Amino acid sequence: MVFNSFKFLLFFIAVLSLFFFIPQKQRKYFLLFASYFFYMSWHWEYGFLLLFSTLVQYYCAIQIEKNASQVTLKKLFLYLGIGTDLSMLFFFKYVDFVGSNIFSMANLLGFQPSWTHLNIILPVGISFYVFQTLSYTVDVYQGKMKAERDFSYFALYVSFFPQLVAGPIERASYLLPQLKETKVFSVVNLLGGGKLMVHGLFKKMVVADNLAPFVDKVYAPNYPATGLEYAMATFAFMFQIYGDFSGYSDIARGVAKVFGYELMVNFKQPFFATTVSEYWQRWHVSLATWVRDYIYIPLGGNKKGEQQEYVNLSISMFVMGIWHGAKWTMVAYAVINSISVVVSRAFQKHHVSCHPLPNKHVNTFLHIILVLLVVWFQRIFFRSETIHQSFHIIQTIFAVTSHGNYLVLPIGLPITGAFFLFWVLVYDYYIAYGTSLSILKNAYLKIVYYTSLITVIAVFGVFKASQFIYFQF
Repeated sequence: MVFNSFKFLLFFIAVLSLFFFIPQKQRKYFLLFASYFFYMSWHWEYGFLLLFSTLVQYYCAIQIEKNASQVTLKKLFLYLGIGTDLSMLFFFKYVDFVGSNIFSMANLLGFQPSWTHLNIILPVGISFYVFQTLSYTVDVYQGKMKAERDFSYFALYVSFFPQLVAGPIERASYLLPQLKETKVFSVVNLLGGGKLMVHGLFKKMVVADNLAPFVDKVYAPNYPATGLEYAMATFAFMFQIYGDFSGYSDIARGVAKVFGYELMVNFKQPFFATTVSEYWQRWHVSLATWVRDYIYIPLGGNKKGEQQEYVNLSISMFVMGIWHGAKWTMVAYAVINSISVVVSRAFQKHHVSCHPLPNKHVNTFLHIILVLLVVWFQRIFFRSETIHQSFHIIQTIFAVTSHGNYLVLPIGLPITGAFFLFWVLVYDYYIAYGTSLSILKNAYLKIVYYTSLITVIAVFGVFKASQFIYFQF
């Protein structure tokens, strides 16, 4: 049941229609039931895994608080909570990758063990709700918040359906108090949430899903692509994944807002970042801030000298990269990500500008282009199926002997997606820099603007209810 499906539309209308007629004391149970129904619509077995994680973290947090003066017991329950969730995540996400590589290494050393792939199906959303529950348990351990004693509210915090399967990764201190508030139907929330959902559907169905066929075609293992096709397909993928993931985040925020709940902004116009570090502060903000607060800062952050800061930053960015999946392409992506951010931070700290031009606007523009090129290179590894394919693509793009006519546009270039991408970037520019454009301030122009978006979705949108890319992570 994906956001861009007719099934979800029916589900959303049904839940919304009943929510405000149910007494306040019963709403948490209703939303909890709706959230589990939503999650189990993929595979009903996933619900038991979600419930298990919820029960463990609920129990551990209470025990941590009860044993606040007994350091050993307090740590024991912290490690139990962290160990349980990370073990669960490792088993479902990384065990096949690690196991097969250990046995491959053993074979190279002359041993003859065998490894049978377990072919484990990755439960949708597990990477998101595991990080969400871990942040809660650590916050309770550090005394930043009290353990939640009402299990139904805590279970709803973990499973809240708008953001369950692909974030944003919410903090309990932010979302739990909202879940306890009395909500009344608001036209303002309905319109505000509706606008977010329209923007999200536009990004997903018009931009991302129109770019996807071209990217999939060029990145297909046996497709004889030219260097230009690989280069353009990678740029298309950069914006496809942005439209796909930020579109999901907008819809999630919009759905929650209609009910009266606010979710954090997960994207802050990343394509206008002027440094690689800034790019990752604007992209998937909930994951970036999670890694900052629970890995980078506990390691010492920038408080232990410049050299140690770079080490801490490298570890943090590597974790952020490998979080996306268990493949050698993701390992390479994580390493390149770490190196690029460390180099970017070093340039910032020593006030080195790559384009020290006197014109401020030209200088900013060149920095933005440089960041996009770095991200473009990283996305080759992110999109490739194998590490061999990644190197083949790089060689094809940069080798002088690369086959194909560079003067001929790639066949199947998605003009529709590329054209409407411009619309998204103009809107992001408006949000990022607060220009004097009045289109989103005047009430009549707002109606025209959002009517146009809905019309474009109806005419150019892809209505096949395709999965969101980040569901696989």
